[in-house]
Amino acid sequence: MIKQAVKSTLLAVAPRLFREISAYRSQKLIISLETRRGLVAQSNNFIAIHGDRVLGGPFKGMKYPEFTRCRNLIMKLLGCYETEIHGMVEDAIKAGYSTVVNVGSADGYYTVGLALRLPNTPVIAFDTDPWARKATQLLVDENRAANVEIRTMCTVEWVERALPRNSLLLVDTEGFEDVLLDPVKAPNLLLSDIIVETHEMFVRDIEKALIERFSPTHDIRIERSGTRDPADYPELSAIPPEFAAAVIFEGRPCQQSWLYMTRKAGAGKA
Repeated sequence: MIKQAVKSTLLAVAPRLFREISAYRSQKLIISLETRRGLVAQSNNFIAIHGDRVLGGPFKGMKYPEFTRCRNLIMKLLGCYETEIHGMVEDAIKAGYSTVVNVGSADGYYTVGLALRLPNTPVIAFDTDPWARKATQLLVDENRAANVEIRTMCTVEWVERALPRNSLLLVDTEGFEDVLLDPVKAPNLLLSDIIVETHEMFVRDIEKALIERFSPTHDIRIERSGTRDPADYPELSAIPPEFAAAVIFEGRPCQQSWLYMTRKAGAGKA
């Protein structure tokens, strides 16, 4: 009871600090779990065989820094991470956005991947986790991505005040999408397109809510999470069979969805 009261007070008084602490603890737990389950060891064995560059997918050739090897990188190095939205990503790359804003950048996979594919487009990364920001910066340095800016917490106020017109928002925020993607509080959202991963386990009916908010102004394409078959990836042949499925499992406790919300003709188009 006291612990919950302290959390509630800190969230109310210092939301940025609260989210930084929460993100740091969450990342530390994930690193510990992946290490104890042997996934980090398998990932490092994979790197010893195949190298530290992404082998396929939209960001093929991107190089991962040594700092991130405390995590299981196999999904990203194979290029099969979030396969469901590869088509969305490719369409976004062709769309000619003025700016890319990645909210919940994690280790920088999308931030740096898109910066490399769009070298003349500014890319802004937000993440409340200090480890994630450091990983993103090192990924930037490793790949010489000069068009990336890294920040801490993205707020509705920033979106309304500073989001450039005709941007792409790529949002993965563990439920915070319910707060951030509010066109009533931030009408500026209606002048950009959004790819968002929904988190029903944190916010019930969030997919439905976002569709209701944006369907008057945006066309909405939906992709749902699926499973990966290790047999589809011959590069996994050196991974022991008991680990093969685990190293490409993305840890989703239930089916999730991604929405690609693009402005309808005449609705805030540049």
